[in-house]
Amino acid sequence: MKLKKVIPTRTKSSGPFISMNGKGMCYINPAAAELMGIKKLTTPSMDFYQDEEEPGDWYIRPSNEGSVRLGGKGVSYHASICSVSRAIKKSNFHNPAITLRCEISKAESGYLKLEIPIGSFVEKESKEPYKFNKK
Repeated sequence: MKLKKVIPTRTKSSGPFISMNGKGMCYINPAAAELMGIKKLTTPSMDFYQDEEEPGDWYIRPSNEGSVRLGGKGVSYHASICSVSRAIKKSNFHNPAITLRCEISKAESGYLKLEIPIGSFVEKESKEPYKFNKK
């Protein structure tokens, strides 16, 4: 046996992203907060939108009167979005218990698109989501 020591390195992510953990907490990194213009808002909040024609596509829109109030100040922000987090993960074939990291990019009309990676829980032939609660 020949072993090689592997030392983990931390890489700083500079791109704008939102993370959603298995408990439904959403974390917005500083680059995403800047892209969203959260610092300029008096009451930072946002709304989530699902494309009806492409159910796997999700968008966010920051505002002062959104349905999701954001906590945090200055650098990064957070919110509890349990039901939305589950819906986003389910529509993209992810296990709801995982932490999902989505990059964000500008879209039309002031919306920001969540760039969601497709999950690995897809049945190969049917393209249907994996059933987590099979009985």
